[in-house]
Amino acid sequence: MLHIFKNLAVMNKLLASLLCCFLISSITAQQLQHTSWKTVTKGGTDTNIVIATADTLYLNGPTGSNLVTALFEENGNTILIRDLSGPVSCVNPDTGHYSFNISNDTLVFSLIYDSCGSRAFVLDGAVLWRNNFPTATIETRFNESLLSVFPNPSNGQITIITEENGIMEIRNPGGKIVCKTSITKGRSTWDTQLSDGIYILLYKSKTNLVRELITVRE
Repeated sequence: MLHIFKNLAVMNKLLASLLCCFLISSITAQQLQHTSWKTVTKGGTDTNIVIATADTLYLNGPTGSNLVTALFEENGNTILIRDLSGPVSCVNPDTGHYSFNISNDTLVFSLIYDSCGSRAFVLDGAVLWRNNFPTATIETRFNESLLSVFPNPSNGQITIITEENGIMEIRNPGGKIVCKTSITKGRSTWDTQLSDGIYILLYKSKTNLVRELITVRE
């Protein structure tokens, strides 16, 4: 009987330890997806914007021009990242592995392994500050049939088809409105005259709100 009680005590301690580890991991787990960040380049001369959607990272310059577009996979407090395109993207298709920590609206990356030296130089030890513009709903459409915007990417001139009158504005990655117009029900064309880059399109009507990313390429 004594052995049974001892075994039960050991099992209880083990369960308590596992529960504690689970709670700690739950508390410390952080999410990079659907966030936006500001960063100063290591030269200290420019402020860049980083936007993380569900699986894609966009590094944009101060004017909104895209520098790097990369796919990433988040697992706890680590990410795997692979560049897709951009003038300063890695030429090799290798995947980089980094840990990250988010604390007090500050994001810090730490290198685990990356064969791309230029990416490691930029990310390892980089400190980013949370951008106030909300990105969690960038990919959310309250009504899929409400709005159609094409082509995307475009040269700055877009065609819009909507079922309601509304207001459409385009913001740069920092959240600043760069152009705005009224949209009437039906089909219309809008020449935004935007420079190359990735922007956040926001459409508001009486009953709906649509946000999505658009790309401009001359």
